[in-house]
Amino acid sequence: MLATCCGFPLCFTALRSATLALFSWDSQSRIWLPVNLLLLSVISVLSFILRDLGVVNSLGGVTLGILIQLVFPGLMITWTYRAKLGKWRFGAFEGTMVAYTLIGLGALLFVFGTITVLWIKVFHFRLYRTTTVYLPTS
Repeated sequence: MLATCCGFPLCFTALRSATLALFSWDSQSRIWLPVNLLLLSVISVLSFILRDLGVVNSLGGVTLGILIQLVFPGLMITWTYRAKLGKWRFGAFEGTMVAYTLIGLGALLFVFGTITVLWIKVFHFRLYRTTTVYLPTS
């Protein structure tokens, strides 16, 4: 409870600042109050709809994990290769094929991870059957 009470204002401030920056709105303008009310309304409605925050946490983990581990490095390799085409230390294979392979693998694992999370957390299917083995007692 204490973590939620102390952490929510920090997260909300970052969300509000990012929303204002995304739409190029000034924080001192008249749009500030409606943005606050809209964001708080969306958060309140989502809190009534969502019963299990584990699904949101798992989907966030899948998304951010894949982006950080595979997609962002692939994009950085691609952009660096294009920016330094003549001065690239590695060959064209690393600048194109390795980067595109990382991005493609990231997309594939994102789809697989999202399906797995939804399959287990939302639809409550098990990936394997469990059996109970009773050992004899002495």
